[in-house]
Amino acid sequence: MKRLIITSMGIALLVGIMLGSAGCPRPPEPEQYVLTTDVSPPGSGIVSAEPPGMVYDSGSTVSLTASANSGWQFDHWEADFFSGNANPASFRMNSNCSITAVFTEHNDDAAVGENVQVLSDEAVDEGLLSVSEDGNIYIFDGTEPEIADIEVGDVLVSAVGEGFLREVTGVDEENGELVIETAQANLEDVVENGALDVKMQLKPDADEKMMLAEGVKFLGPKDGYDFSYAINNVVLYDVDLNPLTTNDQVRMNGSIDFSASSEIYAEYEWFTLVEYLSTQTVRQRVQIEFVWDAGFRDVGAEYPIVPPHHLPAIEAYVGVPVVILPVITVQVGVNGSVEGNTRFKYTMQLRPEGRRITVI
Repeated sequence: MKRLIITSMGIALLVGIMLGSAGCPRPPEPEQYVLTTDVSPPGSGIVSAEPPGMVYDSGSTVSLTASANSGWQFDHWEADFFSGNANPASFRMNSNCSITAVFTEHNDDAAVGENVQVLSDEAVDEGLLSVSEDGNIYIFDGTEPEIADIEVGDVLVSAVGEGFLREVTGVDEENGELVIETAQANLEDVVENGALDVKMQLKPDADEKMMLAEGVKFLGPKDGYDFSYAINNVVLYDVDLNPLTTNDQVRMNGSIDFSASSEIYAEYEWFTLVEYLSTQTVRQRVQIEFVWDAGFRDVGAEYPIVPPHHLPAIEAYVGVPVVILPVITVQVGVNGSVEGNTRFKYTMQLRPEGRRITVI
């Protein structure tokens, strides 16, 4: 049986072991503590640390910076050990600790078209009776005041659930109900001038069961990483596709941990998207052992240990609310590669794909 061990430390880890065995005894490892950060309300901004990472040696000085998304402004920090509104804020790591950056809403300078109607949560929760299967027909209670004067050409916007942005193409009344025919709109139909500036720290949804490959277990946040997965005897490649014959299989064990943040900037002038930027940052730890009984095959197969998974929706603002739906995928290649892919679905039909992230 053959084994190949892949870690995020690579060759440097192996060299360190060889030198350590030949020299003086290693000094004791410094005690380390985990720093956990969060924002309130969700989607209002992001917290970045300097130096980067969330696991620090005892006594280390850490500086945190809170950056607000468009439509929000930083207000203060909340923690058992620290308070105030200094930004950046610095402190020493003497224990495991958590801190929350609190943001408040502020008026946005973005201008939108006069035909735009942003519906309140109450109007959608209580007044929207049904939506057709193809998503084109919205039926409201005819007594709902917010849609009483809706006309063809208007644009309806809502941030409830996954949100919607629809151009009205037809209006009819039937039995006390308002039947509104619509078509998908996009932000260029709505935003006259303004910028969407979103900073996101991607987080798992504690209430949603994550669909994973057999043998993969989601451990939740761990050791300062937001996503941690345990991998137990996962069949990565099987020549004859028969699970009962194991001498032609490549299997893996180990763990993958990572945290990911993203920034999106979209600027509009006179109902036209003039600039779009998307960046992503990933901090990761990978420890995987590959085991095979037959000769290791040079194949390009990739195995999705985390199939496409929707993370909690993030709400931003550019004159109107924008709902962003992050989707992550993690896959491992037979050649030892580990890759993550993050993409974003937009209620507002702004759908550039996220960049592919290589985490090893």
